[in-house]
Amino acid sequence: MKNKFIILLNVFTRVCTLSFIFSSIYIWIFFGRYSLLNLEYVWGILLIALVSAVGYIPFISEKELSKSIMIISRAIYFILLDAVILFVGYRLKWYIPEEKRTVIGIELSVIAALICMCIVSYISDSNKANKMNEILKNRNK
Repeated sequence: MKNKFIILLNVFTRVCTLSFIFSSIYIWIFFGRYSLLNLEYVWGILLIALVSAVGYIPFISEKELSKSIMIISRAIYFILLDAVILFVGYRLKWYIPEEKRTVIGIELSVIAALICMCIVSYISDSNKANKMNEILKNRNK
């Protein structure tokens, strides 16, 4: 249980960090570097990170998932996150629906952030697997 909580906390912090980074870049590009943000911005990012962590729960189950189910689950996860980000972004005026370039910009930011999160997770998981394999190799000697 503790291990699952740590995984969810890692997802939360990664999404939170990447959301702050990518939304800051997006806001700087589309609205200027002197844009003022209010506390709602922080709460919006925290909501996105919370939904990300809760939506990640099926991926930490003990059951082995088939490749096709994993792909479908990842697609649903992406759609859920994208919908939450678009909703929060709309409420906080991160984009203007009538301006296609801002909608495209936020979508590209979402995609870039999720790709970065997948890369960070892959590297982290790969490092853990390598360490575990090294421990097993040393144990068998």
